[in-house]
Amino acid sequence: MNSNEAGTSPLAKRAVTVVDSIEMTRVAGDTHYDYVLPYPPLAYFSPDGTRFVIVLRKGNLQHNANDYSMLMFESAEAFRSPLPQLLVVMSSTSNRDAIQRVKWLDNETITFIGENPNENPQVYAFSLKTQRLEQLTTHGTPVLDYRLRRDTGEVIFAAESPGPAHGRGEDMRQGIAIGDEMLRDIVAGDVGLPRQSDYVYSVKRGGPEMKLTEKDLSGVEEVHKPREAIQVTREQDLNTPEKLYITDAKTRKRTLLLDLNPQFAELRFASAQVITWKVKNGTDARGALYLPCDYEPGKKYPLVIQTHYFNTDHFLVDGPWGSGYALQALAGRDFIVAQVGELLPKELFDKFVNSPDEAPYAMATYEGLIDELDMRGLIDRNRVGIFAFSRTVYYVAYTLTHSTYHFAATILEDGVDGGYLQYLSYPHLAKGYDEIYRGRPFGGPSSLWTRNAPGFNLDKVKCPVRIMEHSYAGALQQWEWYSGLRLLRKPVEMVILPNPASEEQHLLKKPWERFVSQQGTVDWFCYWLKGEVDHDPEKAKQYERWTQLKRQYETSSSVTPEMSSAH
Repeated sequence: MNSNEAGTSPLAKRAVTVVDSIEMTRVAGDTHYDYVLPYPPLAYFSPDGTRFVIVLRKGNLQHNANDYSMLMFESAEAFRSPLPQLLVVMSSTSNRDAIQRVKWLDNETITFIGENPNENPQVYAFSLKTQRLEQLTTHGTPVLDYRLRRDTGEVIFAAESPGPAHGRGEDMRQGIAIGDEMLRDIVAGDVGLPRQSDYVYSVKRGGPEMKLTEKDLSGVEEVHKPREAIQVTREQDLNTPEKLYITDAKTRKRTLLLDLNPQFAELRFASAQVITWKVKNGTDARGALYLPCDYEPGKKYPLVIQTHYFNTDHFLVDGPWGSGYALQALAGRDFIVAQVGELLPKELFDKFVNSPDEAPYAMATYEGLIDELDMRGLIDRNRVGIFAFSRTVYYVAYTLTHSTYHFAATILEDGVDGGYLQYLSYPHLAKGYDEIYRGRPFGGPSSLWTRNAPGFNLDKVKCPVRIMEHSYAGALQQWEWYSGLRLLRKPVEMVILPNPASEEQHLLKKPWERFVSQQGTVDWFCYWLKGEVDHDPEKAKQYERWTQLKRQYETSSSVTPEMSSAH
């Protein structure tokens, strides 16, 4: 069923906002936040299989926290759709999960690593008999992992090392020899301070903590392997929000267990459709097309292309991740949004990546999409914006400096750009860049470098560019673009999140950071593609900056009449 078909009348519903995407409920450990494999299970079953718990996560913008809740179901009652029992609520203001590494010590005790604001993660145990939560460790640094010995009640856990102190006498006397460190780490002062190995400790309830000689927990046996008579699965598609279902392993009876976001019934979601189009080399590309909620046939709309990921099995509210993507919020503001998938199947892409053809193929993919949507009479070609994240920053940077197509605005968020400064600053990128440009940029004519590297072709950029970085040190990633475009007096801004390098997250998790990133995407494209201004007093300085950038843009030879008349 389409997400707009249930509950409230469509006329009474409101458009989706960035706040909705941040404050929606997801299963903890969702791929929206983490690349780390393996992903945690949806449900954790007791040893006898009679109970299971599920951990949920919800953004809390008011407190800039992510709130976690542990819900318990009785397996025998789960098919009758009972309300779950709320066992534990914890909250994280860090980039860590507030509830993680969930395990059953026995059929009556659940253990996990938990934290609350301004606290280090510790091992906890919740007793179903007493309904009490007990903290089992009180370590001075974050607990990373743990094992339990049921017979002795012993907790074996790994914790972060305190790390060496800054300003060591040896470094002060001899200096610090630089090797393969990244420039950003040197600037941040994270060199000459080798991180010590994580420590392993043992503690019994009520007893003292003891440091062990083990280097990790790989040799410590787990307490049990549960019997699962039922299976918990997640189900969703392009137009159906995620819900959790249970299935009887023997009878295959299937029942809805949990609607994660019942509030969605009050929202108007843009419907999605799979779209295919031709790339200039004759291959097919695929993605998802989202039409505005109040779409009018025959009207031509501004287009925003979101890059990097597409899957027909996923219901997207903002995008595949929370860093900058704002799909439904843009569709609610009268944009057509195209979510473009990976360029090629993985087996072909692995051969394609780091080759001279990688970025040109991506450019042809974006151009083919624009042609297809223009041919269908859906878009205004003078109002096309494109959002790039991670690897696709390189693709979009190449497109802006090599395509003849017009782009009205661009966002480059926390990614690699295929440029000379990154080549020098990030040693781990050098090999891949050597393959892309078939050689190094030293010692004579470097035709592919000078012809193809985006940073050497910034004079060809003809649209406003917003650069979004996730830490102070992260500014170095796109400094070639930011500094170069400013020297060329082209409209560019850089926004950084005030994080030290140690707290930087590629996939943003903290609600305020996600809001800065995602709402910035909405405001940027509304301003440059539609001439719209949000009159919130807190955004006054933002629009002062953009007004100055617009004056620069209007004085360039590439300005269009449509943009000149926007206000």
